[in-house]
Amino acid sequence: MSKAAKSFKVMAIRAASNDGVEFPVFLQDGSIVNLRVRSSWSDAFSVAKARQAKTMPSQDELKAMPEDELEAFRLEKTLELAACLVVSGEFEEPCTHENVIEFFREAPHVMTAVDRFT
Repeated sequence: MSKAAKSFKVMAIRAASNDGVEFPVFLQDGSIVNLRVRSSWSDAFSVAKARQAKTMPSQDELKAMPEDELEAFRLEKTLELAACLVVSGEFEEPCTHENVIEFFREAPHVMTAVDRFT
């Protein structure tokens, strides 16, 4: 049984990955605000990941770090990478990279949910 040939384009996800989708965040008062989040397949995430890899300390430097400093370093890198997934949000504060990092630092459950979603 032969099947009709299909174009590679049927698998294209890059444009949608870059545009992002609305992601609902449920606030403590029961209301909902939306974040627009990109996929981990987006260009922005790929670039951020590559930049982060270039600036990472060597394995020897990481091993030489005190445990608490290493944990803080890892958390900061995770926050920085996760924040680049957020395009916009329905909050009073502007949706800057720094503001999203602070938001994720104070609401790690949202960062985890965004990470799983993307």
